[in-house]
Amino acid sequence: MDRNKIEELAEIKRASRRPLAQINQIDEDNFSINGYKYQLVANEGDAFDLESLRKTYNTFFSKYDYILGDIGYDQLRLTGFFADEQNVNPADKISNVKDYLVEYCNFGAPYFILHNLEARRVKPTKSRSNSYKTRNRKRNNKHAFIEEKITKRKPPINRRKATVVTESKGKGQRHFKIRQKQK
Repeated sequence: MDRNKIEELAEIKRASRRPLAQINQIDEDNFSINGYKYQLVANEGDAFDLESLRKTYNTFFSKYDYILGDIGYDQLRLTGFFADEQNVNPADKISNVKDYLVEYCNFGAPYFILHNLEARRVKPTKSRSNSYKTRNRKRNNKHAFIEEKITKRKPPINRRKATVVTESKGKGQRHFKIRQKQK
């Protein structure tokens, strides 16, 4: 297939896609997206476009405190960031937006930042100390199991009462005869 045909098919697919969000503009800087209130904090290079946001927005972004939208190659890309007070990875905090723009966006690319005024706080899934305790508990149980095996070790074969060990002189193989256990 040639490139024009692929681009036509992609455009047909984009046009048939229905938006995942209901976005209403309250005033110039305030919006309502699926019932959450947002405020336009930054709009560098006049990047904010309501129609492209409707096409790109996913409900996944409602958990973030801030949404960064950058435009590269005429496409809007959204990324979520949390407030600095939240206990999350430092790379996911809003104070690292400048680093993100330098590392992952085109130089001088227009962008905008939306602040979610009603974002829910993120609860950490596992604390580091909890996973450390779990790992140690497993490790300690493993050692306890090994110690138990060592203490219940059977005596060597030649000292057992129920078996007789004989060696044949031909090939160096051992032959075992198992007798009934004597009471």
